[in-house]
Amino acid sequence: MISDQIRAYIQSRFEAKRDTEDKAFDKKRSAATSPSDLDAVEAAYTEKIARLIHDYTPAVWLDSAAKRAKQISMATHVIKLVNSSAKGTSLIAGESRHDPHYLDTSALENPVKDVSGNAASLDVAGLLQLTEDSGKSLLNYLQANDFSPLAPFTVDETQLQSWGQGLKQALEDQAPASHTLGKQVYFPVADGTYHLLAVLPSSALIQTIDETIQHCRFSQAMKEARDAKKANHLYPDPVVTYPNLALMTAGGSKPQNISQLNSQRRGRCYLLPATPPKLREKLLPPLHVESLFHHGAVLTATRPIIKEMVTHLKEMHQNNVDSTLPHRDKIRDYIDQTIDAISGIVGQWQRLPAGWSDEAETLWPEHKRWADPNHPEWDIHDKSWHKALPKQFAQWLNDVLNGYSAKSFLFAGGDQSYWKKFFKQWRDQFRFDSFTGLSIASDAEPDEAEQQQSQTAPKQTSNSYANSSNANSTQGNTGETYLVLKRIQVTQANAVGGLTYGFPAITHFLGYVHALSRKLSAAHGITLSATSVVCHHHQIHAYRAAGYEPYIFAQTRNPLTHEGKTAPINEEGKMNMTVSLVIRAQGLNLINDEQHRDQCKAIQQLAERHRLAGGKITSIDGCYITTHHEPVKVFRPLMPGTILVDRAPLLATEAPDPTQTLKRWLKVSSLTYVSKQVPVKENSEETQIDWQQIDKNKGWLVPFMVGYKQISPLYPAGEVANMRDLNTPVSFVEPIHSIAEWIRRPSRIETLGSVMWCYHDDAPFYACRSEQAQTLSSDDLIDII
Repeated sequence: MISDQIRAYIQSRFEAKRDTEDKAFDKKRSAATSPSDLDAVEAAYTEKIARLIHDYTPAVWLDSAAKRAKQISMATHVIKLVNSSAKGTSLIAGESRHDPHYLDTSALENPVKDVSGNAASLDVAGLLQLTEDSGKSLLNYLQANDFSPLAPFTVDETQLQSWGQGLKQALEDQAPASHTLGKQVYFPVADGTYHLLAVLPSSALIQTIDETIQHCRFSQAMKEARDAKKANHLYPDPVVTYPNLALMTAGGSKPQNISQLNSQRRGRCYLLPATPPKLREKLLPPLHVESLFHHGAVLTATRPIIKEMVTHLKEMHQNNVDSTLPHRDKIRDYIDQTIDAISGIVGQWQRLPAGWSDEAETLWPEHKRWADPNHPEWDIHDKSWHKALPKQFAQWLNDVLNGYSAKSFLFAGGDQSYWKKFFKQWRDQFRFDSFTGLSIASDAEPDEAEQQQSQTAPKQTSNSYANSSNANSTQGNTGETYLVLKRIQVTQANAVGGLTYGFPAITHFLGYVHALSRKLSAAHGITLSATSVVCHHHQIHAYRAAGYEPYIFAQTRNPLTHEGKTAPINEEGKMNMTVSLVIRAQGLNLINDEQHRDQCKAIQQLAERHRLAGGKITSIDGCYITTHHEPVKVFRPLMPGTILVDRAPLLATEAPDPTQTLKRWLKVSSLTYVSKQVPVKENSEETQIDWQQIDKNKGWLVPFMVGYKQISPLYPAGEVANMRDLNTPVSFVEPIHSIAEWIRRPSRIETLGSVMWCYHDDAPFYACRSEQAQTLSSDDLIDII
């Protein structure tokens, strides 16, 4: 019976207090120097024990607990996890709709209840959490207005009701309120208005993830599995690790001031990495090669693509497969990926100081022009230098393919012409001497083959960037227009997004674009909407003591308070980054070139004045407009970099159990090893133990924060206290997470809509997601062990 547990709990509290008094009495008695001092110590001790016995009589203690219950809040979402000094409403999330594309508290089977408020009253929370064998807690009884578990301790019905109603105060917040130190964000909704969101982190989700990671790091079972792996012994259970974690501490040296569960974790909160892949930042100039294609960096970047291409071609050759359209598309995809890899390497050389190619005595002149476009001695009107590049690329690709295929079949001149055609198409789309990414194809002279073809075939409209722009300048914009903010350098940006770190949440970028849109709409009639994000560089302000330890964020000391006291440290994660944004825009002037340039200049100046992800923008390399819809044409001028893609469908599952959502989400950040018995040699009966890493999904998948989920009713404007705006409806929300992917090659992107992130409100979700989903195959789904 739960009544017996209540009695035992009160008794245990009494015994703990008495032990404390006994230890204090022993110290004072030992320190007594005279009989009178000893008598005084014994008298004080006897008085304290008598008071304790009275205070911990069940009826008296329950009276006190019922009065102190209002000082605490039972909650699954705690406001003090945002800021230790924030005082506002903490909530218990009720049942709500679960969407398998998102991770939130509804994915937990039994969300654990946390306690926040006065740390001196946490003993009342322990009482409410007492649970009988059936799984029903005292909290459940009180929620159902059933006070029978308290009946054995009184015969007075009035007193029983007083206890029950008093203890229920821990479940109720009479007046919803946020705090000026709490997180409050605006979210645009479908009717053109806004909802003001008061963000409450999910303590229940933090606790569940902490238990999972702690088990993998420190449990005895996992230690035995790691020892078996180290000794190469067979073991039935897998070894699971979470590399590159980060650790934040809530509450500093007093985690109990945040919540009960936070105190149990000692303030620990694990963050999973959402960092983009690190690009090679210090690429030395190619001073000792003749051709860029033969540089080691180019060969290294293209090697895996070409090997895969050779494997595919061998299978076609061995199976006598005709070159059907699907196979030609597959080969073209390999060539596109190869060109992407080459352009990414060359793009890094293009950012070296102008004139570096003077020291490259052996480098071919056309390759100097390609890799050193800002050399002051180049004639910008000379476009003849790039004619040789397609042939050189085709010859190089032919040689490399023959090398990797061990000449099991030779690529002939026809194949070389095929490779040359693709590179020529790419050359016509992006002129290499244009460092800003703007095409000058309309000024280029055609190759001889193109001239011959133009004499025998009718003229066709070019797909080059410049011709599209020129057509728009005379005919007006007939399609969608995209504004590109190239290489935005940001310092001290927020590196933490929900339960992840390493890159700001997508909500920061959409918020930045929306803020720009509001000002541009009012001043110039320009509207900005969906956006895609390209990361070129990132540096997180964090360190760790050893390779197996979590990262710790570097902190700064805040100024003194207005009272002259040391300000409390609330841990923050900061980073520097360089990103580019491709933004869908309406209302841009594409008819007048001069107004076009003035618009771009005004937009860039306004964009530099805003903050992005809480960080300061130090510079923007350029601002231009494109009307292309093909991803390769839009993103190749922005390479090298990695493009953020929404991969939420990977998280979805047809299984009815929502707890698989958390397992799939954690699986993205973990490494799993299993032991197997494998033959020593092929077709041999003798076996050996081999620990193998379970294959993960292809691509650089990361957990990512993508928005918020409503955990309270939508309150009318002005009903929630301490909000930044009393004229906007308010909703309490929790962060929601999903899966994203960082893609290095634009040729992998199917449609521009699959990388254009936009707002999407579908109650109870306030989410940011892509306009179109990437196509998934059965191999993409995340398996759970």
